[in-house]
Amino acid sequence: MKGDFSRGIHPDRQRGRSYRRVLLQQRRLLLDSDLAAMVDAGDQLARDTVTGLSGESGSPDLGFLLTPGKLHALFDSLAGVHAQEGVDYYRDHDRRYLGRFPSLCVRNTATSAGQLNVPLKGKLSSGAYSLVLWTWSETTLNIEVSGGNASFVSVSIPASEGFARVVVNLTASSAQSGELLLRLPAGTPAFRVGLIEGNENSGPAPYLWAAYGQYHVRGLTVENPAYQAWPGVSFPASAGFPASDAWFESLAPNTRLVAYLEAWERGITHIEDRGVREEALGGGQDTTVRTQAVGQVKLAPIGSLTPEDVRFAFLGGPQATATLDVDVQEVEPEADPCALPMTGGYTGRDNRLYWMEVHEGGGLGTAVLKWSRDNAAELYGVTQISGSTVTMALGSDLRDGDLVEVLSEVIDLGDAAPASLGAGKLTLSRRMVGVLAKLVAQSSDEQGQARFRLVSVNNPTQDVVPNDPLRYGADGSRVKKVRRWHGLIQTQAAGGADPHNRVGLEDGLAVILRGTFEVGTYWQYEARRGAQNANGAWQSAPHGPERFCVPLAVLRKPATAAQPVVLEAWLDERYPRLGELDADDIRFGDERSFIGEATVQEALEALLTREPVQTVLLDRPGGGVDIPIPQGAEITADQLADGLILTAAQGFGLRHATDANCTLTLELPLPFTSADQALWGTDLVGYQPITLHGTVSAEGNLARWRPTASSQNWLLTKFSEVQRRDDAWELYGSQGSGPSWGWEKGPQEQLIQRGTSQPLFTANFVRGFWAINRQFAAHETVVLRSKWLNAMTSPSTIASGLVFDWRNSSNFSLVVYEHALMYVPSGTGSYNPNFTARLHVHDVRNGYVQPRHSHTIVSRYGMPPSAPHPLTLSFGPDGISFENTGAEEPALKSGSVDVKANLKGQRVGLYTSVPAEFWRLESTGLQGTQPLLPAVQRRGVRARLSLKRDGVRWLGRTSSEGLPFHKDYETWFWVLPSPASPYGYGGGFGSGFSGIGAGLIK
Repeated sequence: MKGDFSRGIHPDRQRGRSYRRVLLQQRRLLLDSDLAAMVDAGDQLARDTVTGLSGESGSPDLGFLLTPGKLHALFDSLAGVHAQEGVDYYRDHDRRYLGRFPSLCVRNTATSAGQLNVPLKGKLSSGAYSLVLWTWSETTLNIEVSGGNASFVSVSIPASEGFARVVVNLTASSAQSGELLLRLPAGTPAFRVGLIEGNENSGPAPYLWAAYGQYHVRGLTVENPAYQAWPGVSFPASAGFPASDAWFESLAPNTRLVAYLEAWERGITHIEDRGVREEALGGGQDTTVRTQAVGQVKLAPIGSLTPEDVRFAFLGGPQATATLDVDVQEVEPEADPCALPMTGGYTGRDNRLYWMEVHEGGGLGTAVLKWSRDNAAELYGVTQISGSTVTMALGSDLRDGDLVEVLSEVIDLGDAAPASLGAGKLTLSRRMVGVLAKLVAQSSDEQGQARFRLVSVNNPTQDVVPNDPLRYGADGSRVKKVRRWHGLIQTQAAGGADPHNRVGLEDGLAVILRGTFEVGTYWQYEARRGAQNANGAWQSAPHGPERFCVPLAVLRKPATAAQPVVLEAWLDERYPRLGELDADDIRFGDERSFIGEATVQEALEALLTREPVQTVLLDRPGGGVDIPIPQGAEITADQLADGLILTAAQGFGLRHATDANCTLTLELPLPFTSADQALWGTDLVGYQPITLHGTVSAEGNLARWRPTASSQNWLLTKFSEVQRRDDAWELYGSQGSGPSWGWEKGPQEQLIQRGTSQPLFTANFVRGFWAINRQFAAHETVVLRSKWLNAMTSPSTIASGLVFDWRNSSNFSLVVYEHALMYVPSGTGSYNPNFTARLHVHDVRNGYVQPRHSHTIVSRYGMPPSAPHPLTLSFGPDGISFENTGAEEPALKSGSVDVKANLKGQRVGLYTSVPAEFWRLESTGLQGTQPLLPAVQRRGVRARLSLKRDGVRWLGRTSSEGLPFHKDYETWFWVLPSPASPYGYGGGFGSGFSGIGAGLIK
């Protein structure tokens, strides 16, 4: 620190000593160095305390948090967030914005629109303004946003794999309330908001924003007093800096940068702050020097370095590349007070503190140092400058021929060149320096203020005009002060006349220089007339300045100035104040890799939410694809009889699953059987659990549960028999065909009339049957629409239709549309394709088929249409009509069959031999067109599959196993009697079902 000090501001620390207190004694002199040692001990204690609490660096708040736009909201807490009833919100620690702050998860479960109020960090201004919401949603959705008294605007939230940038443009007639209002339509699914910021472009300035708050860098606390934009946060316009940064503007698009915080201590004299001086002392003499902790956000290019590379480069800090040794002949103290002192050593008349500072950097032969015998304390204010003439403030003792450096606020705070990073090394930015000049005395002005002309150090006839636009302003108006130096040290190139680069100063002092010098580095030397102070070994490395740097963020300059700066990653450290500590602030020491989470909060949420089982599947012992069973799904008893497969989630193993910890329990309704009903009545009064007897085999990440033989037989027989109800519809019942049934399977999975070999219609197999349990009105018409029909290139028959007119299990009717391709002999030994489309109406009465009507729509030689032909089949009081909208086959266009039906009070079903997704069933009537959905006859029981935590092992990131850090696993599903009631519209029964059998309807 520059100033009129006897031993500097760290008199003990610079000697390698550390003391707790400095205690005054009676009748002793109090030196400035004693007071400096006292202050330095307290400062070091404070730094050690801060470092002990916060680590090497970090912020207890949002200090110097960088965002491309002004930060308006993030969700490290939910303070101030509130919502209307039905709007749910919480902090999501799994989906963090840039891996740092938890996001706000919000949804509306109400049947009407709801509102969420998010507090903002400061009020939004009136007029037009633009915000950015960083959102994460699994589906595209629309909400409305307002800034208080601004009108709501519609905003589309896109579906995204991560946080997406959503721009919101608002206009308000007056200042806002400090809240952002989100209006969510009824049923809005969950989405997340990670951060809310202003919408800024990267040019012109501001380029990015720094949040207000503190940051501790190696114990030195710096503070950003308000939300400020860069570069103004570091290089303020009030000091004379331009609003924009020419260096940033010159960077190529997509240049990657590190934004870092440089913390240092600045000396403040009465020249910078007039209030430091006590005017009662006459106004000409100052008494002390203040210091100020300065925090500046700076940028440096990083090329292709990763965030980890950048962090590593900052860990070691800058490395010294130059040394300076003071060459003084030591003199032994003379014991005899009457003896004359020996010559040699320092020969000056006064005890001094020398300051030697690099003015021009570089190697030997290029570097230039300036030195002062008074610790560079001689700083003088400038009241006016005109060209090369400066007018000094009163009290200046500058003289003709003095060497001075012309200074300004910009020089104090500014950089001449940015920092650089590479190969794990940080090179600090090059600080600005002032112009050196010699003073030529001029006549004083009218107020008696001394005036001088500035001339070149090397050429007294050449004036020096401080008019550099950046450092001094084009007219020199930013010149505020000059500092007197007592000489320059011109280094010699290596290998010159003096191989040691020994340069003499004065009074027996000389310096020896080595290495490459960086601008602003300095050395101090205590010169004493007698014995030297016991300062220990001389420190050849630079004595200062202290410049502590920590990385804040990785940025990227966008492709155009119309786009915002891209924030790639935050590199800063954050920690909570002790009174604000929560579980998300405490690291989780997961040495055994049981959780894989970073904080206690994440570990707790993993405990509550992480499931060890990823999927439960229907086992297919005979081969085929195992079918997943989501929670709440429906399966049949015969499917359950084949067993279940549990697959482990990532990181888990199931080889410890056994019969004891993996069980399946059925919740049987009470009363369940007819005997129960006779005893307890027919009303449902509760459920009785029964754990099925089963076996578990496990290996690796799979576990198989299978019922024992007795449990399997019970599922296939007794369970289904007891569970059937008269109003449940079945397909291909387990009874098989018999004399009381009108249909049976033919030799090729065809429907044949009972007692004959004639096929009713030649459907190869039936894909499914759906029942619509609804009372129809007399005027309603059932409409069957399909995506039919794709081209047929080989002999096959497909059939679909309606089942209606239920009376009982042996009385119903069918309307069937048949579409067939076959090859018939041509008489010449070859076969020709024959395409046929027919419409059949059959009645089943008392279990026997009574053909009622058969209408051939088209029958001709040739292939069927090559393009799909959508088919519409209508059935109602006006008869049966059909329409095919395909353009290639006019004969399939339309037609009708005079079979009328009154559907009032009936139930209608859909029968098809093609995949269910081909069909859509509708009803048309006075209420317009309505979709007909299948009846879901839930006559099954709930089954609960559970796996205790001791049946699972967490494998984590290592090969070793450990006890699971999770809850017990449980899922549930419905078990329906065999054969099942309809799965639901569009599901079908799969290709495993082959034909309509005796138990079509019961």
